Amino acid sequence: MLTAAGGGTAVRNMLASPLPYGEVALSAALAARAQGLPVVLVNQASDSIAEFVWVTKPDSPIRSIKDLPGTTVSFTNPKSVTEMLLLMSLDAAGIPVISVKRVAAGGYGPASR
Repeated sequence: MLTAAGGGTAVRNMLASPLPYGEVALSAALAARAQGLPVVLVNQASDSIAEFVWVTKPDSPIRSIKDLPGTTVSFTNPKSVTEMLLLMSLDAAGIPVISVKRVAAGGYGPASR
């Protein structure tokens, strides 16, 4: 296991490790991708719901929450913060919950923090 203060050093350590998986700043991972490094983003950790994000593939037609009816949206686990934020966001946008298929994709992992 390698540690670093963050940024590019954390990305380089992660790429050099026998298990190339690591927690690095999202900005560092995106910068590494932009430089052509073989970095794949699989999750983004958070200390606060203020950091909560939803992502889609670049070619997705989904551009806002208003585009979610008729689609499938995943969250971590039933009754989790991620599910509750989805439900609250749909409600705030005036979108009926039944118009979105919700799927529990599993937790982030008990040792992620």
